[in-house]
Amino acid sequence: MLIFGASALAADPPADAELFQFPADRNVAVNLQLWPLGLKSGRDAPVFHNFMAQLRFSGEPEVLTCALRLYDPEGQLNPGETQDLAIRCLQPFRVKAKQPDFQVFAAGRPIGKGQLRSAALAQVMGEPGAATSAASAPP
Repeated sequence: MLIFGASALAADPPADAELFQFPADRNVAVNLQLWPLGLKSGRDAPVFHNFMAQLRFSGEPEVLTCALRLYDPEGQLNPGETQDLAIRCLQPFRVKAKQPDFQVFAAGRPIGKGQLRSAALAQVMGEPGAATSAASAPP
């Protein structure tokens, strides 16, 4: 029973973990890897500009719906490839400062992983109103 209680506490982010808040409906620069089809993950088809995916960020307990916005609107991201692109989420989201990564899902299946690019993190720290540290934002 003690082990179960410790496990439950370990799942919650530490109170002093710094989280950065990103607003809804704004392009955020990321690097995304799309996995090839496997037994329990990946895709067998490419994704195109504005593909709607579900993302789980390091600072969020739930998945959020976001558009994958390719820099070339006529381009595609094929399974097994990695590409710089932007995401545009329908809801605001938070990311742990020391863990700026996320998982990508489609129809509940994991299809890839990504990481916020340094340009996106620089916005958090330097552009007023673009994103703020959750520690200084009202609850």
